[in-house]
Amino acid sequence: MVEIGTEIGTEEGDLCGRFGCTGHIEWQVGKNCSCHLSPPCMACVTAPLMCSECGWEEGDDD
Repeated sequence: MVEIGTEIGTEEGDLCGRFGCTGHIEWQVGKNCSCHLSPPCMACVTAPLMCSECGWEEGDDD
């Protein structure tokens, strides 16, 4: 559970804040990026936001 009064990060650059996590929310880099051929590629367009420390991904809170 999240402590009352604790902010939960939801946007790029936010502090995660889930269960005391001090990581930051970042875009997950596409593993099969082909932007060098035809930007923007589908791997980058559909990349989810992710916490750099705890591994939370956008959609996990649903």
